[in-house]
Amino acid sequence: MNSTKSSPKNSKSLRQTARIIWAIVAKDILEALKNKNTAAIILISLLMLLFYYYMPILETRDEPPRMRVFDAGESVLVPLIENSEAVDSRTYASEGKMIEALRNSDIPELGLVIPAGFDSTLESTGEAQLQGYILDWVDNADAQELQRTFEDEIAVLIGQPVPILMEGNRVSLEPKSHGIGTTAAIAAVFVIVMIGLTMIPHLMLEEKKTRTMDVLLVSPASAGNLVAGKAIVGLFYCLLGASIALVVFHFVVIHWWLAILAVVFGALLVISLGLWLGTIIESRAQLTLWTWVFILPLLLPVFLSLMEELLPDTLIQVLQLLPTVVLLNLLRTSYAAAIPLGNTLLMLAWLAAWAGAGLLLVTWLVRRQEYQESGPSAAREVVENGLKPVTEVGSRWFAPLFSSLSFLRNPRQAEQQADDATLDMTPNVTGDIPRKRSGLRIIWTIASKDISAALKNKLVLSIMLGTLFIVASSTVPRMLLMGRNSPAVIVYDPGRSTILRGLAASEDIRLGITDSLEEMQEIVSGSADLLLGLVVPQDFDSLAGSSDLIELEGYAVHWADPEKVDQGLAFFQEQIGQATRGTIRINVSEQRLYPPADLQGQTSMFVLLMTIVILTIGFALVPLLLVEE
Repeated sequence: MNSTKSSPKNSKSLRQTARIIWAIVAKDILEALKNKNTAAIILISLLMLLFYYYMPILETRDEPPRMRVFDAGESVLVPLIENSEAVDSRTYASEGKMIEALRNSDIPELGLVIPAGFDSTLESTGEAQLQGYILDWVDNADAQELQRTFEDEIAVLIGQPVPILMEGNRVSLEPKSHGIGTTAAIAAVFVIVMIGLTMIPHLMLEEKKTRTMDVLLVSPASAGNLVAGKAIVGLFYCLLGASIALVVFHFVVIHWWLAILAVVFGALLVISLGLWLGTIIESRAQLTLWTWVFILPLLLPVFLSLMEELLPDTLIQVLQLLPTVVLLNLLRTSYAAAIPLGNTLLMLAWLAAWAGAGLLLVTWLVRRQEYQESGPSAAREVVENGLKPVTEVGSRWFAPLFSSLSFLRNPRQAEQQADDATLDMTPNVTGDIPRKRSGLRIIWTIASKDISAALKNKLVLSIMLGTLFIVASSTVPRMLLMGRNSPAVIVYDPGRSTILRGLAASEDIRLGITDSLEEMQEIVSGSADLLLGLVVPQDFDSLAGSSDLIELEGYAVHWADPEKVDQGLAFFQEQIGQATRGTIRINVSEQRLYPPADLQGQTSMFVLLMTIVILTIGFALVPLLLVEE
């Protein structure tokens, strides 16, 4: 009987809760569309999405089509393909390694298998076939174009047509494949993090300025209603951005249900952090600074988790537990044909647990703030003095950081310090100090004041953190590669040595071959990594196995550490000596190589990065200081 009477009341309560949440959602969705900051956030995220999509295309736009080759025998076709300027070929020691490299590609490429006895079959019967492999995300038109291109080039090289059979030879991605799958996953994670972590705090900051938040805290809306409404708004825009990312990379998505669930749980987690951030900030400068404090721990592990061959296994295992890395791995798994269902469901549950814990935490924080600000007298005090962040919670959790950045605790402290540092522009009436010295002192006073003010300015620090993150994301992986990779050498081989080509196909040595001295010098001098150059004589193969000393000439870039150069040359001197069964001596040339004026490759990307950093700081720092003054 009691349950029957309470049913209408419960139904009315649910309808009222739904109306409250919907009112918050409708208000915030419309405000987000009108807010310039949120529109800029969405635009920047979509621009980065387009950057990830077109970056592989732009990097390879001037390069010939690429072929991954496995030679089951010792076909003469391999050196012919390697010396061809119409194609870019890479040779692998096994078919599995070739297919793995094909999976890690981010542009359409062809995998080629040359069967054993190909040369003898072609010579005896005049007919032979090759097996071609293509990634399953490449459309049929591009696959047929690659097939025709390589068939035409092989016909030119050997003087007769040889068909490449590709029927049924489609290669699918795997959960741990790099290449286009990882690029698409990183793009989606970036969009979710940027929108979820920055949009909601911007909306909450606007509500604090317009006192809308004060009304919500003393209205019938509970903390749960407020968190639910904000979470739905954030989820709406995160799903909008993530949907665009999935549509852009739709050709790699196989398991849509997994991609959608991963996006939803990942978005809820980031949104909870955005709501938490919205409760502890009270100014736009604080928001800009704290946004980077949250973004760095979210995005940096994503890039570090992909360096499995460079970082310790223990660190990689720890990184795999972090929520954004789990989101990345779930998205990569959704692009794979065959997925480990048990492990996938476990990762989904783990990501959902992170999202639920984040939403519960921010609900508790808002409820605590609601209790502090509740009541008529408290409401009047809030309206008069403005909403205060949850300093009791924030100061206890972030006490060390607040103590080192004390201006975050007292926003007026920086202004007071700037007022105390005003210039004493009183004219020199004694005439003891020369005018030139007085001018230098004035300049130094202005410079020292601005340097100190810049270090204390929250917006300047946020800009510096942002540029530091951009530089670190580009340079740290390269530094790790330089520290962990084995020595690499580029060889100018005018005699087309078969011994050197055998070494180049080996997985134990990093050796590349060029057909001109200028190309070797250009590659060595223009690389951001340490590469060594080597010149071998034209009759290198005929000298192998003899008791004569074989002398080679080595080159290094101008910035190379002499000790590392000597170590690298000693390594290749030993390896090449074992391959030739002779005595090798590499004489280091006194002529150091310098990069050309028209920089290309990684070096040009680094120069472009530094240019962007200089322009960003230069255009932002000085005008900002002038505005503050």
